[in-house]
Amino acid sequence: MAASRLSVLVFLLPALLYAGQGVVDIKTPALPVNGTVGHFAWLPVEMDPIPEEAEITWKFREISRTATIARLDTSDGKIKIFKDTGFEGRVKVHTNLTLQINDLRLDDGGIYTVTVTGGGRDYTGTVTLQIYGSRPVEGLSTSLYTVFPIIIIIIIIAIICVKVQKARCRNPEERTLPDQSFQQVPTIPNNYDGNTGLEQPCTVYAVVQRTNRVETQEGN
Repeated sequence: MAASRLSVLVFLLPALLYAGQGVVDIKTPALPVNGTVGHFAWLPVEMDPIPEEAEITWKFREISRTATIARLDTSDGKIKIFKDTGFEGRVKVHTNLTLQINDLRLDDGGIYTVTVTGGGRDYTGTVTLQIYGSRPVEGLSTSLYTVFPIIIIIIIIAIICVKVQKARCRNPEERTLPDQSFQQVPTIPNNYDGNTGLEQPCTVYAVVQRTNRVETQEGN
């Protein structure tokens, strides 16, 4: 009986050893990773062991879209970042296979999967990314930088106008000038006693200042 059990174990041992070869243990965060719009986020992953000849692929999955972000070939260490995914120019795969996403957007929130393909088998881990913050308005900062100086200039001009108006109200004498005009005085003949000769008439101009007077009549 003992001999039969031993023969069974000897028979199964190679199969168990073969099944244990190439098994990849992938560990990812159990809780969602939080990120803020405009900042960056790390999607960590622990892989033991890292296969020498395998492809490691990061993918994004969300209700409205799916995309293959990056792929690493462990045989030569080359990393391919896929285009037309919305992530190009914003992602980086570190040596420990952690995915870094820069300049986060609201639509980056979703489920990310890391898959190891090698030896005819696939091993997969998932990371959930949650994004917080409001979507920035394009061109808003430029508009503020353009409009703000104009607003400041308008405010300064308005303050100056108010001060000038107040100064005029405090000094009404300086604000109105007396009505002065030149009136022609009739020609006065140059006839004096003892002077029998006719002299040429001359014209005299006098400055007359007009003032408004209020005349009151008594007894009315």
